[in-house]
Amino acid sequence: MDNFSLTLEASPESLRLLSKLIKLMIDAKKYDDQAGSSPESKRLKEIEELLDKPIQREH
Repeated sequence: MDNFSLTLEASPESLRLLSKLIKLMIDAKKYDDQAGSSPESKRLKEIEELLDKPIQREH
């Protein structure tokens, strides 16, 4: 099977909006899982921390 590569180019504003959307989805998931102690909840927290970091573009 051939290797598959995908490169996306997006404006900084598009990336910010995508980040906000993902954060909203995480918040909704947390609301559904109010215990917050599941392994999935810990992973969501890690994702949130990554989203809070500044976006760096590769050249």
